Amino acid sequence: MTRRLLSDGFREAEVALVAQAFVRNPDVLLDHVVAFEIGVVREATVSPWTHALWMFVADRLAASVPVVPFTLSDIGTARIVSLVVTGALMALLGIARGVIGHVNIWWTAVQTMVIAGAAALAGVIIGRLVSG
Repeated sequence: MTRRLLSDGFREAEVALVAQAFVRNPDVLLDHVVAFEIGVVREATVSPWTHALWMFVADRLAASVPVVPFTLSDIGTARIVSLVVTGALMALLGIARGVIGHVNIWWTAVQTMVIAGAAALAGVIIGRLVSG
């Protein structure tokens, strides 16, 4: 493992730190060797049902954000509150995408808000077409 890392361009000090981490975590070393030497990646131990449940909860929570203001106030106020809160959350989601992806946070925030805006506009247009 150390020879491979050195040949890949890592410095000796970096390889020493990785080697120490592997000594403390032998299961991770085994995963590393199996993945890079044999080409087999061990599957995740988390159940697909757990992932599905988390996605269900997250989707329901996200879908409720623009709807909740309409249950709490009159339609005029609710429209404004819904747009502002949803826009702010889309901006935060875009910033988070930028931070996680190590790219410009302003670009990802604008991109996310434009996509969400386009989806909302498409919903309005389709709604008007269907209602006649």
